[in-house]
Amino acid sequence: MGEINKNALLFLDEIQAVPEAIAALRYFYEDKPEIPVICAGSLLEFVLSDHSFIMHYTPDQKIGEIVHNRLSSLLRSYYYIGGMPEAIAVFADSHCSGLPLQADLEEKVYKTLFLDVGLMNAVCGLNWHIVSQMDDIKLINEGAIAEQFIGQHLQHLLADSPNRDLTYWLREGRSSNAELDFVIGIAGSIIPIEVKAGPTGKLKSLHQFMGQKKAPFAIRFDSSLPSVHQIKTVINIGKERKDVNYPLISLPLYLIERLEFIVEDYLEHHPYS
Repeated sequence: MGEINKNALLFLDEIQAVPEAIAALRYFYEDKPEIPVICAGSLLEFVLSDHSFIMHYTPDQKIGEIVHNRLSSLLRSYYYIGGMPEAIAVFADSHCSGLPLQADLEEKVYKTLFLDVGLMNAVCGLNWHIVSQMDDIKLINEGAIAEQFIGQHLQHLLADSPNRDLTYWLREGRSSNAELDFVIGIAGSIIPIEVKAGPTGKLKSLHQFMGQKKAPFAIRFDSSLPSVHQIKTVINIGKERKDVNYPLISLPLYLIERLEFIVEDYLEHHPYS
């Protein structure tokens, strides 16, 4: 490399087009700290997973309550601040009977999802005072903030996957409907995801899905510490009653960006047939 003028300025526009460039920025700081670097782009996000104790988390590890409380506090800040938005995404409903999930899409049934939780809060008029005063259960159960947070990170997580489109499951019944927040494909398996706080007895839609579809386990994101429970319940399918038995992996919302690794690790140690 030739001599660099002391007044040089490096400007990288649309840096999101080259993800490797974002990761390489640290080397400018370490090797060429004298060069001012400016980056601009429309898809940049602030991610909680940069913390080393999250990057190395595995399902068999325990997270201390002090760390859990601190991460939950940071998560609440992310709920309000969000990342830099691009647009609003639409994801469609699927029967979710097998992979690829898009094979059973019902395009006339859909719901909208913002790409950025901060943008959603701005549109809804939610300010920091409102968000900061809500307790964890109310924040999850009485609003779309947690579902939005999980949805936008799932979209990023699946960006390079053949099953990149977000889907959700809806079963319409005469007396009531069953709806599951997200259904994704990871490691060749269908993985249902519920974003909810509260006891497992409240997961009626998840029980219905697991009783009808072939999924190795289910994921629940909530405000609690990580845990794995074996769910045993009975559901009604038409006029018949059916026993449902499945593992439920509960994860705090801030572990969303470790989901793919957690799923693969669990499948490796708990083969599903």
